[in-house]
Amino acid sequence: MLAALAFALGLSACGGTKHTATKPSAATIEAANAHWRAGLGRWRHSMLEALDGISLLFSTETTLADLQAIHSHATLRLAAFESTLTNCDEALARIGPAPPSFALSGRYASRACKNLELGERMVEQAVRQMKDNTLIDPMDPLHTASGPLSTGQQEIVTASAALAPEPT
Repeated sequence: MLAALAFALGLSACGGTKHTATKPSAATIEAANAHWRAGLGRWRHSMLEALDGISLLFSTETTLADLQAIHSHATLRLAAFESTLTNCDEALARIGPAPPSFALSGRYASRACKNLELGERMVEQAVRQMKDNTLIDPMDPLHTASGPLSTGQQEIVTASAALAPEPT
């Protein structure tokens, strides 16, 4: 016990326990911000494209009927859009952590993913109910999914707006 105390005192006297963190350079911070801004832009575009695509597929009687077929063009397109929303968190993780100056943007983007993924599960449920003729509101098959999808879309916009202005 005494030896451990002496060792700890010796380390502190020699500066052995003191760590100095190096501050990132302005160029490093700028590069991280540019990477996040560009990545978030690509993420935003892909999420909004999927939301628009799902909305279009559910907008006409023809595509609604096509969604009930297993291998129709509409079903395949819906699967691609659903995959985008399902993988929202992974797409965001590929960008990397938000730099400190974009932390608010990162939080909104993460919340958007949670809502988009929930909404996507509700879209799947609506399609199953359409196929089984058990929809509560056949005139609005996305009624339950529209809440989280709409909230997710708003959070995408907010995440983008929360980015600090680009340097001039």
